[in-house]
Amino acid sequence: MKKAVKSSLTLIVAFIMSLVSANTSFAAFIFQPDYHLAEPTNYNAASVSGTSLEDVLDTEAFVDYLIEQLKVVDCTHIIQGSSKLFGYIDISQFEIPYSDEMWSALSSFIWYNSPELFRIYSMGYSTSSGKFSLIAFAEYYTKEDYSVMLEEMYSSADRLLNGIKGNENLDDVEKALLLHDRLALLCEYDYDSYLAGKIPESSYNAYGVFVLNDAVCKGYALAYDYLLEQVGIKSDYCASDDINHAWNIVYINNIPYHVDVTWDDPIWDVSGRVTHENFLRSTNGIIKTGHIGDGKTTIDYTATPTDTTYDNYFWQEYETAFQLLDDKIYCFNSSDKNICLLKSISEAEVEVIKNLPYKWSTGEYAVFLASFSKLICDGEYLYYNTPDTVMRFDPKTQTEEVIFKPDLTIYGNYYWIYGLNLKNNKISCEIYSSPNFNSSVKANYTQTCELYKEIYVVDEKSVIDKENNIIFSENDACQSVEEICKTAEDITYNVEPSSSFGEYNFLGTGTVVTLYKNEEKIAEYTIVIDGDLDGDSVCDALDIALTEMSMNKNRTPSEIECYAANGMAIDEINIDSFQYVVNTALG
Repeated sequence: MKKAVKSSLTLIVAFIMSLVSANTSFAAFIFQPDYHLAEPTNYNAASVSGTSLEDVLDTEAFVDYLIEQLKVVDCTHIIQGSSKLFGYIDISQFEIPYSDEMWSALSSFIWYNSPELFRIYSMGYSTSSGKFSLIAFAEYYTKEDYSVMLEEMYSSADRLLNGIKGNENLDDVEKALLLHDRLALLCEYDYDSYLAGKIPESSYNAYGVFVLNDAVCKGYALAYDYLLEQVGIKSDYCASDDINHAWNIVYINNIPYHVDVTWDDPIWDVSGRVTHENFLRSTNGIIKTGHIGDGKTTIDYTATPTDTTYDNYFWQEYETAFQLLDDKIYCFNSSDKNICLLKSISEAEVEVIKNLPYKWSTGEYAVFLASFSKLICDGEYLYYNTPDTVMRFDPKTQTEEVIFKPDLTIYGNYYWIYGLNLKNNKISCEIYSSPNFNSSVKANYTQTCELYKEIYVVDEKSVIDKENNIIFSENDACQSVEEICKTAEDITYNVEPSSSFGEYNFLGTGTVVTLYKNEEKIAEYTIVIDGDLDGDSVCDALDIALTEMSMNKNRTPSEIECYAANGMAIDEINIDSFQYVVNTALG
């Protein structure tokens, strides 16, 4: 009888499992006890620190482990009482003792002090033998998206860390200052989404800052925390429900200070503008800039920072970014209009190296008293703008040259350069009738110029089509990129072959050449070989066949194949294309 019951149960289970497997979208249900599920509060009033965790846990190893798990764990389970899909991560090997206080510290550490873990949304736990055994989490992003996004975040952050991370010539104050400024230059406050009341999740995390360059205060704080961690500076997440805001507590020589990158990146954003009112402040100092509680009498965030060393420091006079060049720090004071070399940050000592005596007129007889020059750097030179020109300045030789003069005649009277930016090998000038920008200025009043002559042809039968980012060559074969083009001396490049056979790489149609300057991607070109549709670098009978099939609509050619079949940017293959490829194959 027992065997019969067991057999019946087996059949029932098998039937249920067959139904589940037949519907691949059907989630696996796991009914578990209450997992103490909770969601993050963006502006939690409590100061967040990993200190209590560090007594029982190697937090660095713990984060590394969670990152690797988040790359592979699926969220396919449903926890009893929840409609969300969850994934599970086993953390039993870390032997973290259970208590409500420890869970508060653990969840806060994951949400607010671990910027890399941006896949995690709501979260819960289970315990075993008095220790945490599992973390259950709902996701913002799939594991596949997370893996790609994380690498993008790392790559962008590394560019901001370039020249700072591992630089023993810089002290912690200088590192914190340079990273504060680079972050403010890179990112813009997502004011459009804020006004619309529809802020995307990316604006709340470090990915939004580093990759999308749009964020709100929580994103700024998490991104700054990540950068500081990379250079060995301790940082905590600090937030207030009363003022709906988040920023950082930064430790310099174990002394805590408030730093608010968001409020030092004013809206609407003017490229090149960075203020320093909220950098390394005491609690009383940060209150004076507007960080005050409900009723302007109380605060609901940490008041630990009491050191007033930097509350009235020299950098508060500067409204452009401090720039690192050859291990020296340069800055521009818009009130006295001087480019300065920072001689000693501890003594607040600067040396004037160049005066910029330019005036921005507001009418026929009126001018602004302050300067609106911006100071930017490409790792080799400094750049600044006059009202109508962008100049390249070499502080070592004290020489300069004109780089770009945007056409101001297309606007009304008294339109000048107020914003200056350098990104992806391009100088951008933001032009307007005043320094007070709105949401449309960058879209409608920006002019750009290419900064470097980064690539040029060396073969008389090759040309560069910069509009379509193509290097076109009439050569029958391309054994190496150097056969048809060269880069400037300070440019490095990576080549992705169009196809491979054994150990041999074909550099034919479809080969991608990516150019870098100072490890930052500045351009990407695709090689097209005349008549070569299949990417083997030669035009032959196979290419004739592919052309005929494309002409007769038996296959859909790519844009690059169309270019190869026509010798120019034409997006179709027709009888003329066929004749062109035949003639090319016959020489």
